[in-house]
Amino acid sequence: MIEKATGRYNLVLKVISLTVAFCFFIQQIAWAGNGTPLWSIVRGNQVLNAQAKDFVKLSKISIPEDYGIVREVFNAGNNRIIIHIQDAHSNLGAQESISKLLDVLVKDYNLKLILLEGAYGFVDTSPLSSHPHDKIRKDLARYFLNRGKINAAEYYKATSKSNVKLYGAEDSRLYKENVIAYIESLNNKGEIHKAVITLKKTVSDLKKRIYSGRLIELDQKRRAYQAERLSFKEYWQYIGKLARSLKIDVSKYKSVFSLLKASNLEEEINFKEAETQRKQLINALSAKLPKEDIEQLLAESLSFKLNKIPSSTFHNHLSDLAKKTDVDLTAYPHLKNYVEYINMYDAVREDRLFEELERLGWQIEERLFKNDDQRQLARISRRTDILVDLLDAKIINRDLTYYKAHRDEFIPQAIAHQLTRMMIKHNITTNLVPEMRIIAKTLPIVERFYEAAAKRNKAIVENTLAKMDVDSCQLAVLITGGFHTQEVKELLKDKGVSYIVVLPKFSHNALERPYDDIILNKKEPFEEILSNNEYYLAAATLYSNMLQGLEVVVGLATGVIGSGAEAYVRAHSKDAGELHGAWLNNFETLIRETQLDGEIPGPVRPAQFNKRLQTMDFRA
Repeated sequence: MIEKATGRYNLVLKVISLTVAFCFFIQQIAWAGNGTPLWSIVRGNQVLNAQAKDFVKLSKISIPEDYGIVREVFNAGNNRIIIHIQDAHSNLGAQESISKLLDVLVKDYNLKLILLEGAYGFVDTSPLSSHPHDKIRKDLARYFLNRGKINAAEYYKATSKSNVKLYGAEDSRLYKENVIAYIESLNNKGEIHKAVITLKKTVSDLKKRIYSGRLIELDQKRRAYQAERLSFKEYWQYIGKLARSLKIDVSKYKSVFSLLKASNLEEEINFKEAETQRKQLINALSAKLPKEDIEQLLAESLSFKLNKIPSSTFHNHLSDLAKKTDVDLTAYPHLKNYVEYINMYDAVREDRLFEELERLGWQIEERLFKNDDQRQLARISRRTDILVDLLDAKIINRDLTYYKAHRDEFIPQAIAHQLTRMMIKHNITTNLVPEMRIIAKTLPIVERFYEAAAKRNKAIVENTLAKMDVDSCQLAVLITGGFHTQEVKELLKDKGVSYIVVLPKFSHNALERPYDDIILNKKEPFEEILSNNEYYLAAATLYSNMLQGLEVVVGLATGVIGSGAEAYVRAHSKDAGELHGAWLNNFETLIRETQLDGEIPGPVRPAQFNKRLQTMDFRA
């Protein structure tokens, strides 16, 4: 009897062992796909135990690496958790990743509440969500998403049939002030652009006269990287090599140092051998581990295969199991080197890496200076770069903080005076006075835009937490642009709220949505006709509650025409009247459900909706 039980137990072990091995056999080595280095795959998500469904515990939440990167985690030690997703408003790829990430959070963690920048109150997508035909509804949603008329959360809500609630986190007054300030900053954009070009050319001409060859090369590499003509890998490898040649101690830049060391280790690793040795180690462990540990190993193997846990988490656990069972890791040298490699890579903090790389570049630059003119020009160049980003509404928080703290350094007339002295000395004749006057005139308007944006942060956090309390939600998603992230994090910390900051994955080559057009609410040609030439100041989406009901309905009608829905109806001989009747019935049902849930429906009323449906003619 004991022999039979033991035999069955051994059979179970063999089956589990074979299953684990099979998982890795079918997996394209995610930790170094065909020798692809880890740093070329954006590192994610250190939080994470993918097996758990209990979202109350921060450590149980897993962000799929295919859709997002965990930038920061703060554990306040309580049960209120906000997943703060940084939105890239104009990037379509980011919208798609956010939509997929929301689907995971809804299904795996029962997410019930999503808070949105650019909207206030209950975000009612029912005019779109109620369309009875799946294909037309999804085509309409895609049409609006591509054109910036809806965001990722609204797209997800309209296409998924999920019961997750969308809610605007804005104070509408502050938001509209911010939009007005942005539009004012665009009024003389052509003149500003011309002034910026002249300013940048002047600085560039001076560098050719003043900088040494190595300083010029460093400056060119930096600008090529910023313009995405030089890859991130090429840039940090160049910086690391230059720092070593100048005998600069890179170890104080911990993330840069870890990245460089990981890159060096990579040259020593045979990734195919490491994969083979990993399978061998798993087989060795399967022969020694108790059944419970083997089952856990199988679960973790599957999670690793699905990119739900980081490579380092899985491989460090393998190392721990080897020590526990007295398996000698020196017998697996390539795998051992690989584990060291990924641990070094995991020491890289993305939120610090870019700042460290910038500071290291400045230290290298300082080491290369030979005279005061070079040093002064470099400082003017940095201030000019910040000024240009400020004027273009693309400044990062770190630079904005510096700008505010050193406002006197950015007085356009003072910069012009400094540059003029250098131009005279080096025989360059450019009149900067008209351009700097334009910049000086524009700066107060741009500053108002950023001041208005900063005021909104407090309202966004307070409205988010208030809605979580009203709905008794312990977990919520907050989606805002990256500009708001720093202050949002600080406010959440002050209020004792745990958070995870997530950056959606997207390609820099992904289709860009027209950001200025979104802000200015530029119309399609036929949309102008439908709206009877009425123009509303609207930077938000169709369902943000920033628009009147007529504007929402007109937008919907525009989508029906522009997306090709009418052509589809004609081609498939659908009964337009029957389709519209079902659409109206669904819309009215969703409104009743919204009211029963204690929310206020959006601005579109059934009679208004029905009137617009009646004017849509789908006949050939």
